[in-house]
Amino acid sequence: MRTIIPGLAGAALAFFLAACGGSDGGGSGGPPDGGTGNTAPTANAGTNQSVSSGVTVTLNGSASTDPDGSIATYAWTQTGGTPIVTLSNAAAASPTFSAPQVNAATTLTFSLIVHDNVGAASAASQVTVTVNPATQGTTNVTGQITFRRVLIAASGNRGLQYDSPVSQPSRGVTVNALDAGNQVLASTTTDSAGNYSLAIANNTNITLQVVARMARGAAPSWDVRVQDGVTGNSPYTYSDGPFNSSVGTRNVDIPTGISAAGTAAGARPSGPFAILDTLYQAIQTVTTADATVTAFPALIVDWGSQTDGTFFTTAPAQHIALLADLTEDTDEFDQHVIAHEFGHYLEQNFSRADNIGGSHALGDRLDPRVAFGEGWGYAFAAMALNSTDSRDTFVLNGVQRSGGFNIETNPATNPPGSGGDREGCWSRSAWCATCRCWPPRTPARCCWPPRPGCRCGSSSAGCGCSCRSSPGSWCCRRPCRWSPRAGWC
Repeated sequence: MRTIIPGLAGAALAFFLAACGGSDGGGSGGPPDGGTGNTAPTANAGTNQSVSSGVTVTLNGSASTDPDGSIATYAWTQTGGTPIVTLSNAAAASPTFSAPQVNAATTLTFSLIVHDNVGAASAASQVTVTVNPATQGTTNVTGQITFRRVLIAASGNRGLQYDSPVSQPSRGVTVNALDAGNQVLASTTTDSAGNYSLAIANNTNITLQVVARMARGAAPSWDVRVQDGVTGNSPYTYSDGPFNSSVGTRNVDIPTGISAAGTAAGARPSGPFAILDTLYQAIQTVTTADATVTAFPALIVDWGSQTDGTFFTTAPAQHIALLADLTEDTDEFDQHVIAHEFGHYLEQNFSRADNIGGSHALGDRLDPRVAFGEGWGYAFAAMALNSTDSRDTFVLNGVQRSGGFNIETNPATNPPGSGGDREGCWSRSAWCATCRCWPPRTPARCCWPPRPGCRCGSSSAGCGCSCRSSPGSWCCRRPCRWSPRAGWC
């Protein structure tokens, strides 16, 4: 049996063993808070920043957590430094402000306090933003990089909706300013809202080049790029310009290049950035859960001309292969597929990967190593995307469709998915063992911690809390044991 990333799901491993034929374990002595019914949340004001005057700064409190509920409110205040800036929304998780004009490096300090869903307040968390004066004779070219994502229909055939793409921020990607000879004048990385800032000489004609690469040198470090093939270093790029640096602000929205009918005569620019943004979200899931992860090995995503399938492999370099055939199966907008393959990457680099590979389907009886590995991939995708609706799109007879299942309710019958040799067993067990399913869904499978005021067996106020359906958990502050084998595996 392998070991999953300790901070992400290590506590769930003992439950996995009980769920699929391992040790029975035992009930704990009581709720982790000693019976008070609630644990205060923890505020996280994000990492310290250093910026230039005039740029848009985004504070980030989204990593704040509550161990037994949810974050209900955010409260930001500036506690140090002058001038006092105006936040876009002091009650938002990620407010913004414009860095003031300064003559010398100036440090502004901000404090964040959060409240959970029952009103408990966190201790204050602080973050500093150092504002540096603009370089003499230069202009700060700033803006936001976004890309167009094609969504999956919520009903009907559940296919890709090419006629209504949506713009989303391109987070953590490389942005270069090129001169007329395509030489790089300045380079930066977009922040968690897709914002960038480049210091360029006044009155200079430049072209913005957005590179399908996420690279971070400081811990936790990573280097992920999307390209056609696995040899060389040639990530996809998208260019905008030329324009004069005196404009100051330049936003870039990367198009899909795909018609409403799902056809494309040329490049499909937003695809690589849609892939990267799913991986950005997956990486943030890991680093938020486990601060001991300091480095992610380099990863290539091969998307373009390869037709061998969708998979993760270590040869000839660690890479994820994705399909790009618009007429049959293309993966750039299938977030669960991408995050699933990244789950295999995590197995390979942060745990013990025994998966021998091969074809697999939900109803198949598999080698347990394959069942666990594939189940873990589905579960990790649900964790990273906070969605149990696992979908894989395709085209059949010219019609956009998708196949999939709900990780929380699969398997609904026996078969498929009954026992440790079924991937459905592991995917649902892994997902529910993380207790990401609060408030309880239907059917209620994961109701620790219970909502304050719920009575055991109550169905009022969304309690969904019944000892008969709560695996190895405390139900409304009373211990109850339940055998997963009876209802899951």
